[in-house]
Amino acid sequence: LVTTPVLYDAEGYDPFVVNSAIIGRGVKTREFSMRYPTVSNEPLDTPAFVTNIKAAAERLNKLTGTPTGDIWKAGVANQKPFLAKLAYRWKPRPISLPKLASDENERLKELCVAGIKERLAKPVFGETIDPAKVKEVYMPRLRYELGVLKDMGFANYFLVVDDLVRWCKANNILVGPGRGSVGGSLVAYVMGITDVDPIRFELIFERFINPSRKDLPDIDLDFMSSRRQDVINYLVDKYGVECVTGLSNYSMLGSASAIKDVGRVYGLDVMKLALSKFVPKVHGQPVDLETAAKEVAEISRFADDNKDVWKNALALQGCLRSYGRHASGIVVAGEPIAGMGVVERRSGEPTVNWDMRVAEQMGLVKLDILGLSTLDIIGRTLDYIKQRHPKVPDILAIPLDDPETLEGFAQGETVGVFQFEGGAARRILKDMSKVENVTFDDIVAANALNRPGPIDAGLVDKYVDAKNGEITNELAHPNMKEALDPTYNVIVYQEQVMKVAVDLCGFTLADADGLRKAMGKKLPAEMAKYKDKFVDGAQTHSGMHKDLAASLFEQIEVFAGYAFNKSHAAEYSLISYQCMWLKVHYTVEFYAGAFSTIKE
Repeated sequence: LVTTPVLYDAEGYDPFVVNSAIIGRGVKTREFSMRYPTVSNEPLDTPAFVTNIKAAAERLNKLTGTPTGDIWKAGVANQKPFLAKLAYRWKPRPISLPKLASDENERLKELCVAGIKERLAKPVFGETIDPAKVKEVYMPRLRYELGVLKDMGFANYFLVVDDLVRWCKANNILVGPGRGSVGGSLVAYVMGITDVDPIRFELIFERFINPSRKDLPDIDLDFMSSRRQDVINYLVDKYGVECVTGLSNYSMLGSASAIKDVGRVYGLDVMKLALSKFVPKVHGQPVDLETAAKEVAEISRFADDNKDVWKNALALQGCLRSYGRHASGIVVAGEPIAGMGVVERRSGEPTVNWDMRVAEQMGLVKLDILGLSTLDIIGRTLDYIKQRHPKVPDILAIPLDDPETLEGFAQGETVGVFQFEGGAARRILKDMSKVENVTFDDIVAANALNRPGPIDAGLVDKYVDAKNGEITNELAHPNMKEALDPTYNVIVYQEQVMKVAVDLCGFTLADADGLRKAMGKKLPAEMAKYKDKFVDGAQTHSGMHKDLAASLFEQIEVFAGYAFNKSHAAEYSLISYQCMWLKVHYTVEFYAGAFSTIKE
């Protein structure tokens, strides 16, 4: 076979040179001038291709000292017949995970049955599950989730995570109550992977795993920072160094960084490049350069005055800038990873040379092993309590309506309290408590609302004013009441967007998650599809007028961009609550633990 490399066409040469200079760091673009030839995708029968073939044949003749013309002719002749015979089509590889049971689904079921009995035996955050409710509510949900996991082939993934969490707890390594959308899984809760009851906190399983999409589950876990390496070492010891690696992380050129980096390699003054800060943002994300030039006069003038810089910045926005080792991602496979992908050593550690998305397509599953120093503070606090008191409290059993703890939040006394140390968080808590103290649900909402988007959009004011009885946020339709009543008719959580779609428009939870994803990621084609479905559903399911339903969709679309994952907000608020509870009941030990950990 005779082949020729396809790098880029003639128009792609300048951006390639500029990108090479950007990656080279500190190098100016002129130093790359003409270093690489332009290679186009030439048809096999063009004169240019024939000329290149002859030149290559002559070089090989000189190198080998023997004529190679017949080989070249055969190689060219083989091209089209070879292409015609190609039948290979790439498709995602099946998941590769260690096998921990001969029948993974049956083993998962056994662990869940044992786990729900354990959850029944003692209170979790002040609440014991009513046995009658177990039969009527918990068991049907559990059977449903187990069925989904079986159908999607995810049982073994849960077994791997469960094994890791059990080992950590047996070795005095604190594990967070959960992180991200896994809080919506009852299976994870009864197994002890998480400590947030999805039924108690009204969390949605389909936010975690959508049965209509073959996305891999993603269970993120927080561990004590001081013991994180021990957790990774356990994985390596159990499954073998050849089956456990780190993961790459790709860094892309955004619109603002494209201006800065391209301008730098062209030698532009730093002051000129400061205008990259003027790139507007929508929902916290910078708009593309074309939009920025239309909206910001300074950027438009920059584009006119620096045409080469602008041309290359446009070409390179969204391109790969660099890649490194993912801060927390660990791949665990059921076979040597080097046989499935490229593994290199980075920072002295084996690392698969793909990011999470590509790794998943190749059958590799990521575990997020995150270190959280707050868990170290809690662990040290409990150690100090053990030294000074006859009994150590069970921080998984503390009630969520403890008056002293809630008063601490209401007064904004949150120094050292996870997620609530900043001035904005303290102000939100104080404002929420002007009329009556905050509840744990308010704390979860404050955690979700304490971000620039919701604050700028006025959602915090809507929630606070309604809680204090100063205003009433109207509902567009009574069928939205159940979803929005807990947050004073303000959309705070992504799960509320999903429930509105179910209650108002008759969506399935799987479809509602698709709507949530389309709105959150601003996918125009997907949103157009879901808008029609939403409007039609609101008419047929709730008798809503078509124009009002379309207007409502557009309103929800705006606020959905600011909505937060309720599972994550609830999980992290439990850690916040544990911190405050320890602070008000064991003040000396808590501060000693904080000072010993943070060292600030």
